[in-house]
Amino acid sequence: MSPTLRQWKDFRPTPVDTHYRMDERENYYMAPVLLTRDSGLLDQANWEAMVAILNSEQCQEYEIHRFGHWLTGWFEVVLVPPDSKDHHVCINIAEKLQDYPILDEDKYSQMCQDEYLRSWNDYGCRDFQEELEKVLLDQGCDPEIIEQLMDQNPETMLNLYESLIPSGEYYTDTGNEFRLNTHLALDSVTEEKVLDALHINQNYEYE
Repeated sequence: MSPTLRQWKDFRPTPVDTHYRMDERENYYMAPVLLTRDSGLLDQANWEAMVAILNSEQCQEYEIHRFGHWLTGWFEVVLVPPDSKDHHVCINIAEKLQDYPILDEDKYSQMCQDEYLRSWNDYGCRDFQEELEKVLLDQGCDPEIIEQLMDQNPETMLNLYESLIPSGEYYTDTGNEFRLNTHLALDSVTEEKVLDALHINQNYEYE
């Protein structure tokens, strides 16, 4: 079934909200992707891809409107005049999203990779080291290895983290939440794997 776009006059951000009336835009249609302060990476990527498609199709009548909101802080919508070229392009975009939820795989993948590295540097490395120390102590790992481990820089620790997750599932993006899969690394950690990944010899000296 071909998707239909919602007209602005029928839109309310939440069921408890009143309609944001714009007299000259009430009969305009909403593009299929809406952006808020709390939008996840997928919505952000689809928003950017949608606007890029409109520009690449030389659409000139679409408008981006931003509104304040008590719940999400703000939200943005793209409005297009009825029966315009922009309107038909937005219908095509909605059809693409109906078939597959990602408009631009490369853009979404890059945004996830950027968020992965940012999360690692902001908190992931520290949290991983703390949990890894507990696991290795429980396994009876030599304290000298653990001490060296705690002194490693984020890049070295990232290499260790990724080596412990051979599937490549380093993170999960649910749409509403982006999180590192630290549990997968911790489930597979052994003293031998740490020695291997950090190139620590049997005398426990960092090469």
